[in-house]
Amino acid sequence: MIEPPSQMPSKRRFIKPSEVPEKAITWRTAAERAQQLDRWRTAVGRHFAGSSRVLRVAWTLEWMFGLKQGYAFCTDGFLERKLDIPIIKIQAALLELERAGAIIRASVFDRNRAQRRIWASSELPATMFPTVGGNTNIPHGGSKTIPHDGGTESSTKESRFSKIRFSATHEAARKDAAIRERAAARRYNGAPDPTNDEE
Repeated sequence: MIEPPSQMPSKRRFIKPSEVPEKAITWRTAAERAQQLDRWRTAVGRHFAGSSRVLRVAWTLEWMFGLKQGYAFCTDGFLERKLDIPIIKIQAALLELERAGAIIRASVFDRNRAQRRIWASSELPATMFPTVGGNTNIPHGGSKTIPHDGGTESSTKESRFSKIRFSATHEAARKDAAIRERAAARRYNGAPDPTNDEE
């Protein structure tokens, strides 16, 4: 059903049903989808950290981005009912997401009816996490680089866990467990148990 004029964006954009807007996030596999949307989610979460309403709308859209199509086609009314947020605030949240470069909205005619489609946009993630040499750097507490194209995760700073020292109790328990394991192995092989005082 076509939305009433009062609920339509001022410039409703129509595209061909098979068309994908420029800067829309696309993927070929489920793994690529997970990677792309993780980057998108991180950018949106950081950019809208102060607006729970916008984040609720964004996270709902994320669950609706189809595995194959890559877009959501929910109406403002559906989002209003699902999130229990007034429709005017749903529309405001969508506009904020669009202006920030987090989503792209476009409509198509499907069976002679207008259908709005919403894609995750690569614009906001690209602004927040610039690509250098084909790899995207998404800082996690300033200590990690998330590589792409088959790379492995590497640390850009010394891990904060490398300097942790275990307590004396922990060390004693670890040594005791190792002694018991060796004794059990000897018993299994028929050797006397040196930890047993009665032998």
